[in-house]
Amino acid sequence: MTLQSNFLQLHEGKIHYMSAGDVDNETIIFLHGFPEFWYAWRKQVSYFSDKYHVVAPDLRGYNKSLKPKRVKNYKIDLIAKDVIAIIEDLGKEKVILAGHDWGAAIAWHIALLYGERLSKVVVLNVPHPFVFRRTLMTNLKQLSKSWYIFFFQIPFLPTWYLGRNNFSRCAKMLVESSQEGSFTEADLEQYKVAWANGNSMNCMVMWYKAMMRYPMQMDQYKQKKVNIPIKIIWGKNDIALVPKMAEESLAYCKQGKLTYLEEATHWVQHDEPEKVNQLIEEFILTAP
Repeated sequence: MTLQSNFLQLHEGKIHYMSAGDVDNETIIFLHGFPEFWYAWRKQVSYFSDKYHVVAPDLRGYNKSLKPKRVKNYKIDLIAKDVIAIIEDLGKEKVILAGHDWGAAIAWHIALLYGERLSKVVVLNVPHPFVFRRTLMTNLKQLSKSWYIFFFQIPFLPTWYLGRNNFSRCAKMLVESSQEGSFTEADLEQYKVAWANGNSMNCMVMWYKAMMRYPMQMDQYKQKKVNIPIKIIWGKNDIALVPKMAEESLAYCKQGKLTYLEEATHWVQHDEPEKVNQLIEEFILTAP
């Protein structure tokens, strides 16, 4: 596999993405979540690049991509349009989209509002946005799991806390909330380099600030369902999200399928990469 580093110039700045495989093949775009970067999908990029054209961007605020300084620049539709700009720049009418964590939230958004740009979509360990909002408001267990969202609203403190001692707290969080061995010391060094790139950590936290400051963003989804084939993959030992939300999300999908991985955590593609690769490939090959 040959990885290529690319930059797409947008009005606000540049989006960085890694690519591999033949550009003439069907394209799969992998979207990372917090606090990761394109590297989160390295085991999927390697696996799928033989038969597909594979793209893994650094989403805005992360690693080598643009880092706007204002919270309003991290509204979900702006981030989704960065992804659509990549699709258009590649000259693709439709792509397969896969996302984990915040990347999965972006995938839900694009599937609901810009579904004509996708042939299939895969989401890992994030529910439909309506399901998350309802569960957060009615389920005390989920509310307690989501404490960090409220912590991230505090000025300055979250960035200081996550960045102190060479990002040791952030690295520890990844290790302690995943299966043993999912994040190696070499992996964590890669993450620390990305977190130290510019003002990345502050920008990453602003995604959560925008989520809370602009709640009306969710009104865009009213009376909409995902019409294209969608696969939900969910590690049941998720430290941040209750698993019942995965099943409830199927009600908003006309062609939805769900697989729980009983032993996997929130970091499902790190914990069980071979199984996740198999599930994604099977879905791509069999979904209409």
